[in-house]
Amino acid sequence: MIKLHLLTRCTRLSNLRIIRDTVFPSPLNVTWHIVFDTSIVKSFNKALIEELKQLPTKIYYIESNGTDYIYPQLSDIIDTIDEGFVGILDDDNILHSDFYTGIEKAIKQNPDKKAFVYKQYIGGKDFTGLKVRDI
Repeated sequence: MIKLHLLTRCTRLSNLRIIRDTVFPSPLNVTWHIVFDTSIVKSFNKALIEELKQLPTKIYYIESNGTDYIYPQLSDIIDTIDEGFVGILDDDNILHSDFYTGIEKAIKQNPDKKAFVYKQYIGGKDFTGLKVRDI
């Protein structure tokens, strides 16, 4: 079975249940790594954390320096992953309903590849103004 690690930098706790419902259930062997930025998130919903711990998740509490957006720390986490693929899922996004089908198909059709690129629907809401970002 394909192993997939999804990493989410989190400053928006209110979105986690919505994201969770797109991550799980999964037809793949998924571990969801949730990285709380403690320089922004000062309090935690204990019930939510307990819900997340019941799933295949790893939870991290890391303080950013205010400008790094925890990207260097994500790289450190990725360095500890020794199998499977890694995806970054922001805390203001969800997995599209056909994401797992598409990524599984791409991996199986390209067993020699180590990385896969996919489109991200952003609806013109970020600084680029794009509707879809071709990553």
